[in-house]
Amino acid sequence: MVIRWPPPVPANQRVSRPRPDPENPKLKVDFSGIVERGIWPAKKKEYDAADEEEKTTRLCAMGLFEQMDARLRERSRNSMDVLFMETIIGSVDL
Repeated sequence: MVIRWPPPVPANQRVSRPRPDPENPKLKVDFSGIVERGIWPAKKKEYDAADEEEKTTRLCAMGLFEQMDARLRERSRNSMDVLFMETIIGSVDL
């Protein structure tokens, strides 16, 4: 993918349309993604095999998901099946 910003100004519009101010960016990029290791219960075995340090740093969302899963199963009498996903979202002005 190629993003060109600001777009080229046609020759017949160069006088009437000023180029964007580089100090005031005009391109906003919103992004989102899923952390593969943070999908519950798909990665439960990997979480169980991790050491305590990794569980508290890199896999901290999985610990929360485990607790939420247990609580939801208890409250629903095992009639609920859950899927939790750790996600990353952000926004950048270019």
